[in-house]
Amino acid sequence: MSYASARAAVETRLTNNWTTTPIAWENVTFDPQVPGDGFPAGGPFIAFTVLWGQEWQRSFGADVNLYRNSGVLQLHVRTAWGTGTSQAHTLADSLAALFRGQQLSGFTFWSAYPEPGEEEKEAGWYRVTVNVPFKLDEFY
Repeated sequence: MSYASARAAVETRLTNNWTTTPIAWENVTFDPQVPGDGFPAGGPFIAFTVLWGQEWQRSFGADVNLYRNSGVLQLHVRTAWGTGTSQAHTLADSLAALFRGQQLSGFTFWSAYPEPGEEEKEAGWYRVTVNVPFKLDEFY
């Protein structure tokens, strides 16, 4: 599985199971101040990043061997700045539950944990990031 197809599997899970807020996809135009798809302007939204870690060979000598990739799925929740933290943490809890302990297309997602909230005052947002470590086993 390529990095692109692995990422597509994560995108599909998110697309098929997350309807609470809009999703700001990487390298796709998104303006949270413009209403769309039934979501209000300036409302909360999420984004995600796949941080790839080390890949190492787990089996040797066969025609096809097991390679294991590690990494972290980062799910970024943004809510309006100055409105408290409750909404951001409630959305973060829901996102964590969507991936925690799941097996998907070679991925195994482990326990999720949040990073402390960060204020992005200039942009008008408060951000909480949910980290979900994973392994991805592939045969080459």
